[in-house]
Amino acid sequence: LANLHRRVANLASARVVTLTGSGGVGKTRAATEIGWLVVDEFVDGVWLTELAPVNDADLVLSTIASALGAQPSPGMTLSDAIVDWCVGRRMLLIIDNCEHVIDAVVDLVQRIVAGCSTVTIIATSREPLGVAGEIVVRIPSLEQTFAVELFTMRAAAADSSFRPTPDDLVAIQSICDRLDGIPLAIELAAARSRSLSPTELLERLDDRFRLLRGGGRGGLERHQTLRATVAWSYQLLEPEAQLLFDRLSVFSGTFDLAAAEAICDGEGVAAYDIIDLIADLVDKSMVIATRSGTHTRYRLLETMRQYGEERLNDRTDTTHRRDLHLTYFSGLAELLGLELNTPHQQVVCVRFDHDWDNLVAAHNWALVTGSLDVAVSMMQATGSFGSLRMRRDHQEIIERTRTACAAAGRRSAGLESQAGIWALIDGDANRAIEITSEAIDHADRSEEPTVLGVLAMGLMSAGRTDEAVAMMPRLQAIFDSDLDATYKTMAYATIPQVYLGTAECGPAIDQLVAHAERTNMPSDLSMTRRLQAQASLTDTSPDFDQAISHSLEAIDAIKSIDGSPILAEVTLTAAMAMSRHAEAIVTCRRVLADAYDKRYGIAIDFILEQLPLVVATASPDAAATIIGYTERYSVGWGGFGAIIREMSTSAVDGTSGVARAVGAAMDRHQIVAFALAALDDLIATEDAS
Repeated sequence: LANLHRRVANLASARVVTLTGSGGVGKTRAATEIGWLVVDEFVDGVWLTELAPVNDADLVLSTIASALGAQPSPGMTLSDAIVDWCVGRRMLLIIDNCEHVIDAVVDLVQRIVAGCSTVTIIATSREPLGVAGEIVVRIPSLEQTFAVELFTMRAAAADSSFRPTPDDLVAIQSICDRLDGIPLAIELAAARSRSLSPTELLERLDDRFRLLRGGGRGGLERHQTLRATVAWSYQLLEPEAQLLFDRLSVFSGTFDLAAAEAICDGEGVAAYDIIDLIADLVDKSMVIATRSGTHTRYRLLETMRQYGEERLNDRTDTTHRRDLHLTYFSGLAELLGLELNTPHQQVVCVRFDHDWDNLVAAHNWALVTGSLDVAVSMMQATGSFGSLRMRRDHQEIIERTRTACAAAGRRSAGLESQAGIWALIDGDANRAIEITSEAIDHADRSEEPTVLGVLAMGLMSAGRTDEAVAMMPRLQAIFDSDLDATYKTMAYATIPQVYLGTAECGPAIDQLVAHAERTNMPSDLSMTRRLQAQASLTDTSPDFDQAISHSLEAIDAIKSIDGSPILAEVTLTAAMAMSRHAEAIVTCRRVLADAYDKRYGIAIDFILEQLPLVVATASPDAAATIIGYTERYSVGWGGFGAIIREMSTSAVDGTSGVARAVGAAMDRHQIVAFALAALDDLIATEDAS
């Protein structure tokens, strides 16, 4: 509230300030608190009039006059009496809940502004008044910290024994997020704490309108249930706006005007009217508009969206609108998937980010309706972005799509290769090999490069380097073919990776560099610089400075499109570890923690391969423990990995076999915790010295 007061600083010099926002967001509370904050600035007082109970516009003037104690003289209208009473007074008039009688309020406010230069008005409404000189301040939803504080406070008031556990707090955070930080919804949810735990509440939020009801006796009826709060705003809309609002409920996350026009057009709503109808919904706080660069995006709060979804179901229009939604976003996925492999990659990634929730929702609808061809096409179109951004939800969708395809007897090599990529990311080389080995037989020409590339990377990661090398002539033939470069990316990446440490590596790197220069894509540049760094480390005379420089360039390139830099960072840590760089310990610690947070298995394992080089001198037993873990699996990353393994093993020769046995008994979670603790000890020792 203090921040809000600062936003309307020097309130006494303002004429009209309207606090807007969705139902239950706390407009009334904000207005009254501002009144208390500025009461000393108005010598004739702060006056509050509440219009929520007023259902007839003709009663607005009498309600405000009664609150002020204004009495009309003979021949004077109520409006004249109110203005006459206000003249010469240095006062703040708060008019609360104006949206349902807004025309009557606007008429009076305009008269007060024109005739009473010393009066300031604060109005609360779900839409602006639209009067001259009006300052509109949108009351935002609560930030998570304050939302959680409100929930716990109200829950404790409802149940004096309420003491949230750490698991409860995690559930409460999710509850507050899903309720969009709306104070009224949070308070209604917290009141349920007498009979439901936070986890049980969270599980039932899909039925929030049934769950969140009963705010105690007294007060406004629309504040007794969440449904009534939303219905109050909905009923103030014109029928055409209601119809559009219902249709907008098919969107997930944000959407733009073009999508709304394509999906919501027809049968009562004309496409050319949608821009004005959305503007009206934004004004009435039913839709939120946000500026993103030069474009405007829109969204419905989840509570509003669920209400609209119910109304759309009542109209029996849900299936039709979701079909239109699927058609639009499957087409968009196809377009973005092609554009991602162009120099416009950065712009395309931003668009993918904006529309990701809708792409996921459209794909889910494709699975629900059995549109497997569309579902598979969408997965292939979004695959590169999903792995580039490390979108774990994309991995989950791939698996659901594979399950649906298997049940229908449908096969897709492209889909299988994407599943293989995620298996590699998870550090499960054997699964990647299994998936792609089966997919090769039914791969078409455009799918073949990726399937073969993933299989070769899987073989190399499993220590079966000879088999991976044997596949290179076939990949090279694809590289040299007339196939569109869009489909060759995995071939470009795989050949130099497999050849690292061999005479064939140099020519493979050269053709990769030429490819990156042709495509001018940040992802290709990052991949090229990363492999150049690894090549520098596998030369007979390693160039550590060049490897570090190339790694940093790779990191910068992939970060320019907000892609995951972990593979480039792992190469950086390798160069630092091999050269005993002064920043090796801190950098390894940071990258290992990040890789573990993202569950990037292959990166975790390769950092663990490097760590004995970093910790052996100060803590040989810790190094031996880590070696004990890494010895359980075949060395990955081909010749590059073999060099790191050899150096690490040499660094701990002669150390305790007991320490190695301890590491060999650990799982990945345990060894990462052990390694992070060892690195923390080294960092603390260095800081102390």
